[in-house]
Amino acid sequence: MESGSMTQERRRFVRFQARLPVQYTVEPQSKPVQTFSKDLGGGGVCFFAQVPVAAGTRVQAALSLPGRESPIPFTAEVICSEQQEFKAKGQHQRVVEVDVRFVEIAPHDQADIMHYVMASLQSPHANKSGTATDFG
Repeated sequence: MESGSMTQERRRFVRFQARLPVQYTVEPQSKPVQTFSKDLGGGGVCFFAQVPVAAGTRVQAALSLPGRESPIPFTAEVICSEQQEFKAKGQHQRVVEVDVRFVEIAPHDQADIMHYVMASLQSPHANKSGTATDFG
């Protein structure tokens, strides 16, 4: 589906809302940033940042899954980043949501992510707001 000069592709994997630790570095920057994910799927992750990251930018990252000893390392490409504003404790706060797709990830690590997402969606306490639309 074309919209001007931007092409939007559909997600191939369900995304599940999950607040998990993420560490990322914007290439070629060398200082890692600690943050949390907003949602996660077999094809990518959305995480929070302090500043926007340009679409097409590569990031080196690691995602920590519950019950897994070591974080999952991956290289990703930024699909989009959007600044969001919300009200918390009576004050307006801003955060940037950075949506990335996996470019390089070990197949067994990607399988662990998909297993986590599917198990989470089947949990009776899960927030069933996974989606298979949009891009990423």
